[in-house]
Amino acid sequence: MRQFLLGLYFLCFLNVASGQEIPLPENMPQEHPRVLTTPEGKRETWNLIKTEAWAEDVFNKLKERTEAYTRLTDVQPTWLLSRLAMFISVNRKVGRIRLV
Repeated sequence: MRQFLLGLYFLCFLNVASGQEIPLPENMPQEHPRVLTTPEGKRETWNLIKTEAWAEDVFNKLKERTEAYTRLTDVQPTWLLSRLAMFISVNRKVGRIRLV
């Protein structure tokens, strides 16, 4: 009985630890780049990028890493969505996305 309960606990733990739940905002911004924050948080972030060298460096490195995907999406618009579809599980009941 003890082994059964430990096995059940382990399976429950695996289910919880298997992915992340990411709550989606009600209204997705339509402008690019999409910054998922409040308008005031967005202003603070852009000001930080403009005034702090380390923030600008982080932003430029992130932009550099993502430009390859942008180019692929320019050539084949559905490329990124097809990759996302392979790794996403949507729980429609609670409106959350879980990456698996």
